[in-house]
Amino acid sequence: MKRILTILLALVMVATICVFAASCGGETTPETKATTKTETTTNKGENDQPVVPGGETTNGGDTNTETTSGGDVVTTDGGKESETTAGTTPGNDFDSWDGKTKMPGKASVDFGGKTFLIASSTQDQAGDFNNASEIWVESLTNDAINDAVFERNQVMSQLYNCTIAVDDGGWENGFNADVSAGGGKYIIGCAEYNWGTSGAYYNLLNLDIDWTQSWWDQNLIRDMSVNNKLYAITGDFGFHNFVTTWIIMYNKDVYDQNLASSYDIYQLVRDNKWTIDMMLTMSQSVLSDGNGDQAYTTDDSGDILGTLSTVQDPRAMYWGCGERIVDKDENGKLICALASTGRGSDVFDKIRELTTDDSFLEVGYTTVQKALQGGTTLFGTEVMDVLRRMSDQEGIRVGVVPHPLFNEQQERYYSYVNNQCPLYLVPTSYKNMQEIADFFTLFAAHSSKIVRPAFINTYKYSYVSDEESSEMIELILDTRIFDPGYHYGVGSSFEGLIGTMLSKTGKNQFASAVRKCTSQVEDAINNLEIKVNAIDDPV
Repeated sequence: MKRILTILLALVMVATICVFAASCGGETTPETKATTKTETTTNKGENDQPVVPGGETTNGGDTNTETTSGGDVVTTDGGKESETTAGTTPGNDFDSWDGKTKMPGKASVDFGGKTFLIASSTQDQAGDFNNASEIWVESLTNDAINDAVFERNQVMSQLYNCTIAVDDGGWENGFNADVSAGGGKYIIGCAEYNWGTSGAYYNLLNLDIDWTQSWWDQNLIRDMSVNNKLYAITGDFGFHNFVTTWIIMYNKDVYDQNLASSYDIYQLVRDNKWTIDMMLTMSQSVLSDGNGDQAYTTDDSGDILGTLSTVQDPRAMYWGCGERIVDKDENGKLICALASTGRGSDVFDKIRELTTDDSFLEVGYTTVQKALQGGTTLFGTEVMDVLRRMSDQEGIRVGVVPHPLFNEQQERYYSYVNNQCPLYLVPTSYKNMQEIADFFTLFAAHSSKIVRPAFINTYKYSYVSDEESSEMIELILDTRIFDPGYHYGVGSSFEGLIGTMLSKTGKNQFASAVRKCTSQVEDAINNLEIKVNAIDDPV
């Protein structure tokens, strides 16, 4: 059934693209455009510049007004200007804009046939988070996400007279050298683990971009900016970033057989009653000793565990309770936040009730997936991408919920993002700042209407087993957090202790850990600020 729904969704998208292409009256079909893009990214000229048949090589250092993006337009992103033309949506009501016409406030943008080259990264050797496919794809394939990326690029090409190209692996193979030489070959680069504090990238907050719009990750902007500086970003185009978010999956067969008559897990989430205590109760309820040896394992013993976790997940539990290593004060300044809530020790005690229980077991990453597939655990904690990896198995039924609250008084959920998340950075070697602002805004805005819905629908219809899980996925994506202590590494002295304190053999030594680590975290924050403040940002 899931495959049928996926195919139907893809066919609808294909039909939409065909109608759009026909209505635009473009000279080149989508398939021809895709061939051109393939040549752009694979065929190189004598100077290792991308060869664009019938086009010119992109050079971000060229500020010739013939190739700018309408820098004389005085509007800011966000549609605050009421200027409209035929085929655009008036005013600033983005809710009614479908992403198939020109973005409100950007009616005058025309890139003059320019090709924008983005470098992707292959740092993740497994290939799970290589982000090239969220930038450009070769053709329609009946995969909804692939086809949404294709459609977005075609829409932008037709509306704004430009081409989007990807240099797959360019981050490792040429991007840094071009940036250092000031070549301006790439408008954007994307990499894992890189927050751009080397001085080679624009302070994104200096660009003429409305960063308050929903297609930018608002939690990232809030959490990771340092003294009004931010050098890396993601948004609704970054679905490989989405899937690095930690989630809790549950096997619906185990749930239905043991818990469905007593609980509605999704309503518990909505009512703020999805707490660590509730997760522990459910885990204990399904625990089964298949062979009576009083030892619970994931082998062929017939045992059913309550929760399987990995070495990374204790961090997700800690952050899920609203705790931070590094946060911001009322003035937006980074501060050590280890003791800010006053309940850190209680949080560790509460999480340890779960992680030291017989129903809980820490295992390897692939074991979590296998146990969920085999129905030998109720809960499994891993990154969202595991839903995709399990999708080919027939008959598996899984649901999704966020990490639990500390207690019912906690105001919101918090979803931890792995530091493997791909991030987008804009090199200062690309000199036309208005062109950057226009292109990046349009790339994100059109993705919010075309790519993100396809991502959600794919997970909803293909990777999970009920429509309510899509509500949970939206909730998880909207509650992601980026702790500078973890992502900038300024809290590594404490972060490394979280797993130890939450392990079955560990102890809650929160008070002593805070005493030991606070000065180290504060010194690291100070060093980060000195480094960031020393960057001479173009304005």
